[in-house]
Amino acid sequence: MVRNRPPATANQEAPADRRLVVVAAFDVVNFSALVEADEARVLAAWRALRRAIDPLIVEGGGRLFKSLGDGLLIEFTSPVEATRTALAVRPRPARGRPAAAPTVAPRAAQRAAAACGWKCAAPSTWAR
Repeated sequence: MVRNRPPATANQEAPADRRLVVVAAFDVVNFSALVEADEARVLAAWRALRRAIDPLIVEGGGRLFKSLGDGLLIEFTSPVEATRTALAVRPRPARGRPAAAPTVAPRAAQRAAAACGWKCAAPSTWAR
């Protein structure tokens, strides 16, 4: 597909009817199997992890718009802030882990992915 418009840059203004959005997805690898093995402990750890990472998401300018089990979909207006937030919420080695950021399970891994694109809408419909 050939596009007639140049790619967006940091200095380029978005057209009046579009804005750049970044959707980041966060989840825990193999969460269902972890819950099946030890539901009470894993769900308690997930709730504790959410208490630790939710402020980091807000500080990064993210807006949670969907939460399903261990999955989170978050909207950002900047790919840089989305990346910084993804790095801030990722698990750290045990010695470097802040007390406020528990793991979901000893071998649980978190993952994140992001997609960037233009959101088309009339400015009056954009929630801030």
